[in-house]
Amino acid sequence: MTWIGKILTVFVMLAAVVWMFLNVQTYATRTNWKTEADKYQKAYTLAIKAREDDYRAGLTDKDEVRKQRDSLKTELDNALAQSKVKDDNVKTLETDKVKADEANAALQRNIIETNTNLAAAIEQVNKLRAQNDALEDQRVTLVREREKANVEKQQAVNERNAAMSRNEQLTKEKEDLQGQVYALKATGGKEATQVQIALAPRVSPLPENVRGTVTKVDGEFVELSIGLDAGLTPGAVLDISRYKPEPKYLGTLTVTSIIEPKRAVAAFTPASRRPLNQLRADERPRVDDVVNKGTRQ
Repeated sequence: MTWIGKILTVFVMLAAVVWMFLNVQTYATRTNWKTEADKYQKAYTLAIKAREDDYRAGLTDKDEVRKQRDSLKTELDNALAQSKVKDDNVKTLETDKVKADEANAALQRNIIETNTNLAAAIEQVNKLRAQNDALEDQRVTLVREREKANVEKQQAVNERNAAMSRNEQLTKEKEDLQGQVYALKATGGKEATQVQIALAPRVSPLPENVRGTVTKVDGEFVELSIGLDAGLTPGAVLDISRYKPEPKYLGTLTVTSIIEPKRAVAAFTPASRRPLNQLRADERPRVDDVVNKGTRQ
């Protein structure tokens, strides 16, 4: 083998060693890159996971912060509302204080006025007490005068009773005289016998225009506004009627012995001839009912 062959052999051996070295290096490098790539891949995956965890944690924190913010906002709104209520209460208290001060001032004025009125009332009471004492003295005097007046009244009543008795006696005498007058008219002025006097009618005919009203009602007896002056005599019969609210014939009235020039008393006989206690209220005589000769004589 020549030196060129040796050189080439050495060169080839060196080239083989270099190639082997390069292959080893390439393999080692490739292996290192994969390890690093796997490491980077794992780190990247962990980073992504950590980032997602941080993101989710951030979202949770954000929601929590939002809730806290909303809660703080609600508390702030409540605090503002309470503050406004307190401000309104303060204004109301201030207004009430002003009113209370005014009321207190008015009360003080009323107290002063009341004290003044009380003093005046006490003075008035003293005056009234003095007047009461004077009135009591007058009352005692009036009681004595009343007792004296009662005595005089009783005397007057006794005198009135005596006068009424005398009046009844005179009325009876007058009726007797009227009876005699009727008897004389019936006999033409001639003296009549006792039988003629007894049989002679004592009721004179009623004038055609006789008319009056009821002034008082006492049971079956009524008092009339007409009497002797209108031609009434004891026993005379009148019709009694009512014109309001509608015309109504009630019955007849028979004049009694109690008769005066402008007054007479008559007994009521209902048109139905029923007892008085069985009549309705509108069938009984009333004040202002009209009496006249009528057409039922």
